[in-house]
Formats: sequence, C-alpha cells, structure tokens
Amino acid sequence: MVDVNPFAALIAQVAYRRFIANYVLLAGFVLFFIDYAQTFSTEVRLIWPKSWSLVKILFFISRYLPWVYGPYLMWVALIPEMDYHRCGPNMVASSLIMITAMVIAEAIMYFRVWALGGNTKKLGAILLVQFVGIHVAIYTILGIFLRSVDYQPSPLPTLVACMPKDTNTEKLRNVYAIIVASESMIMLISVAIGFARYRASNNRLLWVFHRDGIFYFVTLAAVTTANIIFDSVAPLEYKFMVAAPQGVLHSILSCRLILHLHEFSEKELALTESEEHRSSIQFASGAVPHTTFGDIIDISAGRRLEKEKAKAKEDSEC
Repeated sequence: MVDVNPFAALIAQVAYRRFIANYVLLAGFVLFFIDYAQTFSTEVRLIWPKSWSLVKILFFISRYLPWVYGPYLMWVALIPEMDYHRCGPNMVASSLIMITAMVIAEAIMYFRVWALGGNTKKLGAILLVQFVGIHVAIYTILGIFLRSVDYQPSPLPTLVACMPKDTNTEKLRNVYAIIVASESMIMLISVAIGFARYRASNNRLLWVFHRDGIFYFVTLAAVTTANIIFDSVAPLEYKFMVAAPQGVLHSILSCRLILHLHEFSEKELALTESEEHRSSIQFASGAVPHTTFGDIIDISAGRRLEKEKAKAKEDSEC
C-alpha cells in the first residue's frame, strides 16, 4: 500500500493549478503582442495621420493600456513570495486598471452605435445615460467587493501568496453580469438600428461594420460568461484566471474594429472614380471637424455631401 502524504499531494495540486493560471495569463498577453505586431503598420498608416479626436484618444488608450497592466499582472503572478499585506493594494490596482480598460473599449463601441444611428441627439442621450448608469454601477459594486476582501497568511506562500479569508466572489460575479447585460443591450440596439435603417442597403462597408460589431459583442459576452462560471465554481487558484484575457480581448477587438473599417474604406475609395460613386459610409477626412465617431466613420457622408453641394449652389446663385 502506497502512503501518500496529503500535504505533498495538496502542494502538487496547488502548484499545477497555479501553473495553469499563469499559463492562461501569459497566453492572453502573448495574443495581445501578436495582434499588436500584426496591426502596428496598419495603425501607423491609417490612424496616426488623422487629426486628434475623442475617438482617436480612446483608441490609443485602449490600444496601449495593456502595455501598462500586462507587465504588472505578470509580476504579481510570478513573484516567488509576497507579503500578504500587499495583496489588497495589488488586487485593487489590477482590478481597477482592467475594468477601466474594458470601459474605454466599450466607449468605442457606444460611439460606434451612435454613428450607426446617425449621431442623433436623442440616441446620443439614451446611450450616454445607459453608459454612465451601467459603469457607475460596475465601479460601485467592484469597490464594495474590493473593500470586503481581506487576506490572511498563506500556508503555501511560495505557491499562493494571496489567500483571502472569504472566497465568496458573488459581488464580482455581479460586475461581470452587468458587463454581459451592457454588451447584450448595445448589440441589440446596434442590430435594431442596422435593420431599421440599412436593411435594403448593399453597401459592403456597412456589412463590415455590422460583422465586426456583432462578432465583438458575441465574443466578449462568451468570455465574460466564462468569467462568471469560473468565479462561481472554480477552485481558488482559477477564480480570476479569465479576467486578464477578457481585458486583453476588449482592447484587441475594439481596436481591430476601427482598423478594419479604415482598411476596408481605404480599399473601397481606391476603386472609386468619383465622389458620387463612393460608399454611403466613408471615413471622414482629417480636415472635417467632428467630435463624434464621425472622426473615423461618417455614416452620413453621402447625405452631408449632398447638403454641401446644395449649399454651394445656393451661395453661387446669390
């Protein structure tokens, strides 16, 4: 009969789980690095020359924030041994940074939906109230959760430095549930607007606009749901395993949405012979002063062009 030391078995189990969690964390940032390297030249060509706007600022924050919290999270995860008194501040800092990264990425998607709806004041007000209300709730619940977490000395400090006294993460699951609800609502609004306003359109750029947006929402909703499941049933070492990949995916997908639209519009415009044959959805030129998502995508470009021509004709007649 083989005598197995229970403590040795526990150490082996915890070490294995810690290895898996660190591997998933590292894989998330490797994915980000690969995506960044693949799209950097496109960013330089299509984003850098544009005049500064709110959306361009959001793009750069969402694009480069993982370079800030990525090394920090890796350092916290891989540090051999840490005083448990430092666990709380590290948890607060990492949580706030990642949630803020998600909020910025979602802000880009809210601008996208506003652009899809024609940048109307009514839709803008609705989206603004929804965005502020949802994210105030997220930060409030997250703050309550972080204040409630208390740490104790770990029996295995070299493997699990941070050992919470209470592993109940219900409030954190509520945060992820609100994120899923927000993403679902904004997707439904986007689909409804697209169907109501552009269902008869054969515009290929609009198709890209819808395809990327829906893929974005479905992917992030799936990852957020996985986060809820892990926080509900997973062992302690796996509780927050999907949090960092979720933040990274927010950054990757929101930035790729903008880059794809720029790329596709560039190809479309290269094939046109005149202004009249251009797509009804175009990228506005850097000389056009906008503070909306129209800095990047001007859905009403066709109608705006007609108005400008009509005004020019009236001025010439005068």
